Amino acid sequence: MTQSVRGFRTKILFVEGFHDRAFFLKLIEQLFGDDMGIQIVELGGMRRSVDFKRVVQALQRVETEAIGIVTDADEDARATYNNVLEHVRRQLGTGQARLDISPDGLLEEGSVGNVQIGERAIRFGIWIMPDNISQGQLEDFVLQMVPRSDVVRPHAKRYILSLPDSIVEPNSIRLSKHIAHAWLSAYYPGWGFSDALEGGQLDIDANVSELSKLKLWVGMLYSLL
Repeated sequence: MTQSVRGFRTKILFVEGFHDRAFFLKLIEQLFGDDMGIQIVELGGMRRSVDFKRVVQALQRVETEAIGIVTDADEDARATYNNVLEHVRRQLGTGQARLDISPDGLLEEGSVGNVQIGERAIRFGIWIMPDNISQGQLEDFVLQMVPRSDVVRPHAKRYILSLPDSIVEPNSIRLSKHIAHAWLSAYYPGWGFSDALEGGQLDIDANVSELSKLKLWVGMLYSLL
């Protein structure tokens, strides 16, 4: 079930699903501290123009200061980025609203710009999982947070790779999703990555390079730095 944006705070982060929301709630807490005033909202698959209707509804509220979108690259990070921009522009329409963001395209450190609606400028940012460059999804980012000393990950990978190709394609971009959830199920069967983050099986110091970029993106977008 997705969240409504009614009664929202002035800073909003839109993510794909329930587990994404729980993960980012815990991750932002660990990176910045409790209650940074960011409302995290599930938006769904973010592949259709209608999926972005609530983003534009939030942009049009006079209280809104900043909005971010995090979604999976899947096969192509740049294509996904352009797709998000196109859908937001389509929902904004051709009135007084104008979207100004990353004139050079998707940036490795994430993209932050503005949506100009009348005289209001709302900060607007996009992060394409896992790193704004590569194919993949949230699970690729999560796997980079598994400490090298973890004993479960090699077993999870071997198990997934041992399955018939008819079940798991070895060259599929979804391979990391299979491995990550097999790994997670050993610690928290039926739970989410947020539980592994809270329990210490995921370590924010294990993925310093990408996590520092994501922290900077969140900090710049929501004025936390």
